[in-house]
Amino acid sequence: MADRKRSKVWLHFNKCSDNGDYARCNLCGMKYKATGGNTSNLRKHLVKHKIFLKAEECTIFARPTRTDVTSAPSPASDTGETGSAAGGDNSDNDSSEASSSSSAAGPAVRVKAAMVTPFTKAKETAFTRQRTGLDEHSLILDVRTRWNSLFLMVERFIEQYPAIQAASRDPRIKKAMDRDRLLRVSDDDMSKCEDFVDTMRVLYTSTLAVSADRSATAGQILPILDKLRAKFEVKDEDSAFKKAIKEKVWADLSHRYTEETNKELRLFLEEATALDPRFKGKIQDEAVWTRLENEAVVLFTGDKIGEVTQQEGEEVAEGEEMPEAPEKRKKKLSALGELFQDEDQEVLFQREIDTQAPSLAEKAKNELLIYQRFPAVLSSVHPLLWWWQKRDQMPMLASLAKKYLCVQASSTPSERVFSTAGDTVSVERARLLPEKVDMLVFLKKNG
Repeated sequence: MADRKRSKVWLHFNKCSDNGDYARCNLCGMKYKATGGNTSNLRKHLVKHKIFLKAEECTIFARPTRTDVTSAPSPASDTGETGSAAGGDNSDNDSSEASSSSSAAGPAVRVKAAMVTPFTKAKETAFTRQRTGLDEHSLILDVRTRWNSLFLMVERFIEQYPAIQAASRDPRIKKAMDRDRLLRVSDDDMSKCEDFVDTMRVLYTSTLAVSADRSATAGQILPILDKLRAKFEVKDEDSAFKKAIKEKVWADLSHRYTEETNKELRLFLEEATALDPRFKGKIQDEAVWTRLENEAVVLFTGDKIGEVTQQEGEEVAEGEEMPEAPEKRKKKLSALGELFQDEDQEVLFQREIDTQAPSLAEKAKNELLIYQRFPAVLSSVHPLLWWWQKRDQMPMLASLAKKYLCVQASSTPSERVFSTAGDTVSVERARLLPEKVDMLVFLKKNG
């Protein structure tokens, strides 16, 4: 007759040698009654240690194993893996773009499969992390609709790899299929994972920069793109896998924000970069500064015309005619003044020229020269706040900067506002007035 299946409770308890009706906890040493094989009391006690034994969802990895991790056989020797990528591709061979993308997908698929078994069937891995000296971080799985989730999954897998290896070599894994899935990641896959994280980290950081809630203006798009161009430049010492990633990523980014695809957008981004005090030194093209000078004159002239029109409309009531200005009586000249009248007119004309204010074009040019002489500021400085502090010194450029730098680098902050509004107007709060919703969302995003 087949042996009776042993309860998983006994992974954490041992029978007392002096009294067979009692069992002692391996975690805290407490004794509990277990008459006739009844394990209900033992299960309740394990809940205090956050160990939940329920069907196949038990935390079988919470108990230490006697197998030394360093003496265990390598995954490649257990599963017969040769260290090559999925599909038989070898990282040392030059391959086409299609084969490179398939070899890049292979390690990610095996990494995702290796994380599923030990950390979905085990709710507690505290001992394994404590034994390997790792932080208590949960594993992350790739989600196609979430930005950078593949990068975060592979990065966390590398960080928690010792814990995963310790769990995969646990002799209590009975199913051969699960054990084969855990041990399928080879040394070549780990090397590719490290290359992937090292290459894609700058893209992950750039995504966080352009999707930030504060100070993420359109003026930082071109400098970030230049940074990515330098980072994704293929080098001689790069491996074939790393070269394939760089070529694939830059092939997608290289055609963005160019004059060939959208000239108007490109010119706008150049002017926004020049007006951003953090990145103004990256604009060396004099044509950009000339366009800003002309734009400042046009913007300031439009504001002046609007002010004059508004003042005239306030002074003259509707339906009334503009009163004629009374004629000034000419002052009678003396005999000497009448004799030297022509010379006096020349003196007055020259005095008006000397005291005449500079034109708007000259003002804009002078403000640009002052702005260019300012020292560079740190990237952590908020550009709009910087312009607000300099508005009295450069009024024309300050008005122009507000027009450009109010444009955000991405639509992510506005999408977060919609999400906040959706969280605010719930089923339980469906009778909120629109004005109250506006105030709640404003306080949430600006508190």
